[in-house]
Amino acid sequence: RVVIYVSLIPIQYPSPNICIKWCLKTSQEALPMILISPWILVTLVPLLHVKGESCASSSLHYEASDCNTKGDRWVFKVPEDNDNCLLTSESIPRRQHNCDKTCSAGHYLDMDSQECKLCPVGTYSRGNVLELSKWKTIPTELATDVTYSSQTSDGCNSTQWMPMGDHLLGKATPGCSAVLSLQLNNLQDGEVSFMYNIADAATMVFFTIHNEHCTRLPESTFILQRTGQNVLYNVSSPLRKGRYVLQWELFVDQNTFGYLFGRRVASIRIIEIRIRGTPPILHCNACPAGTYANAGGMSQCESCPANTFSYTGAQTCTACAVDEYSSPGSDKCNRRLPCTEKDFMGVWTPCDQQGKTWKTYKWIEPVICNIRTGVGLPQSGNPIDCTCPIGTRFYNATACESCPADQSVTDSTCLRCESDKVPVIGLHYDRWSRFPPHLTTWCLSMFKNGCSEWTLNMDHISAGIGLHLSTASFLHLSIPFGFVRSDELDAGNAGEVVRNPPIPNTYLRVEFELACTSCELILRQQRGNVNTPLIQWLGKAERQNYTLTIDDSAAVNFTWEFRKKAPNPEVSQSDLLLEHVKIYQLEVTNAKLLGTIGCRKCLKGIQDGKCISCPPGLFYASTINETTRQEVVNCTQCPENTILQTDAHATRTVSEACIPCEPGTKAVNHSVCVVDTMPVVDNGMLYNLTELLLKNRTVYGANLFTPTGTKYHYEYHLSFMYGHPVRCVEEYEAAMVNFMEALICRQTIVHLPSAPDKKQRVLPLRLGDRLEKAVQSNHSKQFWDEVNTNLTRAGWTADSVGTDLHYIFVASGSSENCPSGVRTVVTFRCGLGQSLESINSSMFTDEGQLELPPSCPDATCDGCTYHFLWRSSHACPICSERQITRFSGECRYGSRRVYAISREPCRVPTELLAAQEISCPLLTTGQIVAIFLTGFTLITLVTIIFSCYRKNKRLEYKYMKLVQSKGGLGQPTSCALDENEEDNLDHFGRRAVRSNNVINAAFELEATGSMKAPANASLALKMPWPILGPILFKKGDQQDLHPLPENEVRGGVA
Repeated sequence: RVVIYVSLIPIQYPSPNICIKWCLKTSQEALPMILISPWILVTLVPLLHVKGESCASSSLHYEASDCNTKGDRWVFKVPEDNDNCLLTSESIPRRQHNCDKTCSAGHYLDMDSQECKLCPVGTYSRGNVLELSKWKTIPTELATDVTYSSQTSDGCNSTQWMPMGDHLLGKATPGCSAVLSLQLNNLQDGEVSFMYNIADAATMVFFTIHNEHCTRLPESTFILQRTGQNVLYNVSSPLRKGRYVLQWELFVDQNTFGYLFGRRVASIRIIEIRIRGTPPILHCNACPAGTYANAGGMSQCESCPANTFSYTGAQTCTACAVDEYSSPGSDKCNRRLPCTEKDFMGVWTPCDQQGKTWKTYKWIEPVICNIRTGVGLPQSGNPIDCTCPIGTRFYNATACESCPADQSVTDSTCLRCESDKVPVIGLHYDRWSRFPPHLTTWCLSMFKNGCSEWTLNMDHISAGIGLHLSTASFLHLSIPFGFVRSDELDAGNAGEVVRNPPIPNTYLRVEFELACTSCELILRQQRGNVNTPLIQWLGKAERQNYTLTIDDSAAVNFTWEFRKKAPNPEVSQSDLLLEHVKIYQLEVTNAKLLGTIGCRKCLKGIQDGKCISCPPGLFYASTINETTRQEVVNCTQCPENTILQTDAHATRTVSEACIPCEPGTKAVNHSVCVVDTMPVVDNGMLYNLTELLLKNRTVYGANLFTPTGTKYHYEYHLSFMYGHPVRCVEEYEAAMVNFMEALICRQTIVHLPSAPDKKQRVLPLRLGDRLEKAVQSNHSKQFWDEVNTNLTRAGWTADSVGTDLHYIFVASGSSENCPSGVRTVVTFRCGLGQSLESINSSMFTDEGQLELPPSCPDATCDGCTYHFLWRSSHACPICSERQITRFSGECRYGSRRVYAISREPCRVPTELLAAQEISCPLLTTGQIVAIFLTGFTLITLVTIIFSCYRKNKRLEYKYMKLVQSKGGLGQPTSCALDENEEDNLDHFGRRAVRSNNVINAAFELEATGSMKAPANASLALKMPWPILGPILFKKGDQQDLHPLPENEVRGGVA
């Protein structure tokens, strides 16, 4: 028995070593105290108590501690894990000083000689490369962890990393993230690279490189790109010398996954991880079971071929017994069962020079039955003619080509129409001895398994027999020239086209059958850069027809994708290999410039090889002549705002030939529907959204964070004009590797922690491809209630007036959680809070603000409907005449301005915003009346004043006369008038009185008082009574109450 006593003697930092007193008490033998590294203690712990013989040198191999800061490390020998033996002095650790010595691939570092030596046979070495590519268990170099939010801590049981043999599978559920970590100590500059597969569109995976202090390095954060099914991508990044922690973080983008794709789990497959620059290999690794190395110095082991096997460290592979089989890379053989009819399949040979083919039989690969027992292969069939489908002709031994349009060929499969008929163009594939034109096939395999493409079988084309789980087979049909339209008129601005339908009865029809329990068949449609899954079939499906009506005349591609899913445990290996899909017929009608698949008569005859048709915008309609009671065919025009979908081969009703344009669109020449920038809604209200709809818009979402703190946000791009789509990009390593174009799309912007100024665009998502309709809130009571429910749920106020205008877009495809597909609603709401006066100003321009829902910052509250609100004055309805109020300005110089404004929530038309100039008279009626009244009043006042003045003068004379008579002063004999005298010759003014030629000088005055003359006194001259002026006074004050004396008057001086 061995007893080991360990005592730790602490040593002051920074020494990385500790003292360990290691005493081995066996037969009074003891080993001296040694100084070793702490990592050795961990290695030796399992060996503390062992029994048995001493370890042989051949059973020991070197292990080493990490290099310290001085470039030293400790190396020691330990036995294999399953070897219980006694350690000897050979296992005593020793110091190695050249820590950075490395060896090339196929070599190892011999510690005894310190030289690089070749690996022995049956082993391999990657040199200074750490490679993780075998996933039977999770390698010890990797550490796994799960992080979660507090709300979902109980739901992370499915979030984990699982070894799957040929890959490591990581899964994450909503609210949880799966983290994979790898610690490194690179002794030299090197790199890290890994190969992965991400099939789901919204799986979020971050790969980051941290230094030993857990700080992210610059340019070391990667967002892993989606690869799609069965495709592997490789990511590499340089690593300088030092210690690192590599980390893969997997989590679910709930907004996309939970609703759009109907799945609740994100997943990634890691195929291989390679690290270059790691410490040298001290011993070569034995080849894993199923591989071998038949020479020394191998850098990797070769996989054993099928029907062989090998054990660990094999130098060669051992063949299985005759009654056994194995898959490539197997570590054992399985017993072969007797062959049955399920173990072989019939194949048709390529057509020979005589145009013959015959059916042969072969065993399904890989052969897992015993061909010596059971049934054998049937005999080959008799040769039969190789025929091409109708509308095609022989091209070579394996392919057909379309018949030329001139119909000059004589091939039996190239139809020639009679003179009164025109050809029906398209394709009809129901003969499968050669590949028809416009049809191709290929396959993709993730793990280098054998591909199995679609194969020809005379009456059908099939795929799946022998197909591996990691392989998908594709069948691609191209319609490069589009479809025949009702007319070929110029559609105007192609960028605005919403609907451009072909003629009636244009469709794709496929007759198929699925014989499987866990397989998948997907039909995809591609137009331009838009790839849309149309329908998916899962599991067994009896022979049936699927018809797709073509509603767009543009060129299109169709792809059928077949793959096998994880089998039911009850399904045997042989049954799994037999699961397959068959397509019996493919038919496409009215495809341009393809072959003739039929003939038909014209309604009004043929002209220049074409049916005589109605003028543009008209169609043939049948009516009954009331007089003759016979059917009459005339050209009829479609109603307003409809497009024509008809041909010249048959009559149609208005409902059959005239297709209404969706609300919010309008018809041009009855040919195509285009976006209406000035829509008129049901209640007659008119909108003018030209300023808003003619420009692309961008909206930025709120900042979000991954479970480990990486910041990202969503960026939404919107366009309302067809032909001018927006683009969402997926870029990696500063290069755009993928993009999508749509009317509305979203991309994820990741803020790289290692480079704050840099952002990366990833995960583009399509939200809208086609305008479905544009309607007002009050379109109907039900719609109004639904709109208000969605608005309030999103955090906006309800539309109580009913004037909000909603543009509804639809995205192609559907999912389990969104059976009606994804929709995007852009609500236009009137105003931004400005006054109505400013909104109705001719100088006011307002593009408004495009908002995300306050309650749902991801732009969606349910994952199926995305919602935006656009507030702008341009979103106000145009005012009607009854809503407009006019007022006039003042009249200036014969003209005045008239202004229009509305107090209701609407916008005055642009042509009325500018003030209108109108003529006006210089004087209004009121002004004329006012002037007349003013003049009359003035005249009346003047008359009254003058009359009063005259009367006042009379009173004044009388008063003065009275004053003089009482005062006794001498006065002129005739100073005033008697009552019977007239006063019609008055002369006023002091100047007249003071004239040198005084008129009244000869007046005869009568003296008063003592001045009275004698009775016989008289003037020599008697004259008539004079006209006297006013009485003159000396002064104008109150003291001067006496008139001028007579002598002063005579003197003419006052």
